[in-house]
Amino acid sequence: MRMIDGRTADDSRNGTTELLQTAGFPAARIAMTVDPRWTTPEGVAGFVASPPNDVLMRFPAGMVPGHDAPVAVDIGCGAGRNAVALALDGWRVMGTDLSWPMLAGAARRKREEAPDARLLFAHAPMEALPVPSACAELVVAHGIWNVAGSWGQFPP
Repeated sequence: MRMIDGRTADDSRNGTTELLQTAGFPAARIAMTVDPRWTTPEGVAGFVASPPNDVLMRFPAGMVPGHDAPVAVDIGCGAGRNAVALALDGWRVMGTDLSWPMLAGAARRKREEAPDARLLFAHAPMEALPVPSACAELVVAHGIWNVAGSWGQFPP
């Protein structure tokens, strides 16, 4: 294990800084809040095979961030269908999710489709994103509205 900005990355299991466990949010605590639908092998496989959301991808394609490597945060990235597509389009992406199996699927997808992309996945709740405030030109929150317990879970 090695520390990266207060987080740990297990290089032996998932590649250098590919999957992070956010410090202060143990996996057991996070796992208690994950709906079992997002952890089954069948569910994960379905999301890994899903293409990116075309409508969502049109929005960042029209952005002109003002520099070569814009930053996107994908909250609830699941198996990485939108995060990987953004990374392939030149974005530096941080994808977060509560489901460790989905994140493992996202890491596999990245290795297969975008091995050189600047893309990192973190096991983290939306209340404690492992990124500084105002660091991203784009925040994606596709598909998480239906799993939030209250509006208070969404970052300001």
